[in-house]
Amino acid sequence: MFPLVAGALFGFWIVTLVPTDTPEAAWFVFLSGSIAICAMILPGISGSYLLLIMRKYEYILTQVGSIGTVDTGTAILNLIPFFAGAAVGIILFSRVLSWLLNNFHAKTLLVLIGFLIGSLYVIWPYQNREFQDSVRSTQIVEYTDPVVQTILEREEPPNLPEYKRIKEVINPGASFDALKKVEVETVSRKLLSSRPVIPEPGSSDVNIWSGIYGMAGGLLMIFFISFLRRS
Repeated sequence: MFPLVAGALFGFWIVTLVPTDTPEAAWFVFLSGSIAICAMILPGISGSYLLLIMRKYEYILTQVGSIGTVDTGTAILNLIPFFAGAAVGIILFSRVLSWLLNNFHAKTLLVLIGFLIGSLYVIWPYQNREFQDSVRSTQIVEYTDPVVQTILEREEPPNLPEYKRIKEVINPGASFDALKKVEVETVSRKLLSSRPVIPEPGSSDVNIWSGIYGMAGGLLMIFFISFLRRS
């Protein structure tokens, strides 16, 4: 049972990680590509999720989005270490995984099943998440701009990784809205922690059993797949 428990603990640790600041040096982008591609061939671990944890998901998408613009050359140079790392990672790790399956088939499968069991933690729909907001950019727009009107109409900030908010109205005493200017901030939310919670009994907008059924169904599916592999 040790490989199963070890895999479950490792999977649980992975899904409870929070994003952290990392360098954008070529060596770390190479390492990020290797880690992400290795995770993609393992069950229960998402390569995209690990890129988010290392804060390289947005970086890679930004470089891809820059292709076709005046920054095409720089974007390609920045992407080369990532794709090189992915190529090296998939070549080496696939061989390592193949060797493990050939020599320690049962133990390797137990570890992989443990990954799936540990990652079930993230299925629970009710999480208490703490964020830290940081301003990424600021721009001055017209008060009549549709973006400003959308911000004014909502009651609270949206639960999104990035959103816009009004910092201040520059000339609030203007006679007409068309003469007013507004300073709009683009805010990035950094996840600090995520803890599962049980909602209060009797809440009309939640269903605790849906989360329990989802996790139980996922667990049964894992053992059913492992049974099919053995048979």
